[in-house]
Amino acid sequence: MDYKELGNRVREARTIYGITQSNLAERVGCSVQHISHIETGHTKASLPLLVKIANTLHVSVDYLLQDSLEENSSELSISIEVRSEKEKTLIYSIVDGLRKGLDNFE
Repeated sequence: MDYKELGNRVREARTIYGITQSNLAERVGCSVQHISHIETGHTKASLPLLVKIANTLHVSVDYLLQDSLEENSSELSISIEVRSEKEKTLIYSIVDGLRKGLDNFE
């Protein structure tokens, strides 16, 4: 497990969702310092805390835990011009919902 990459994904999702470390810490029931240490890869997070973080940031736990894409998998990259962070968050939520739907389709 690459904790630095996990922390980067938490930070990226938090930033996209538009909340501060303080707000995330309050929502998941831990200290701001603990969130900061998770984001920098200096500490491990318990599975229950990762679930709370994922739910709060509207991402899946597997997204947070993935170390890297497998060589055989493909990555979809789309460039979309957005007008606001709120719109960007909505687009990410829609794409995440579609991805979850595809997982159930298989």
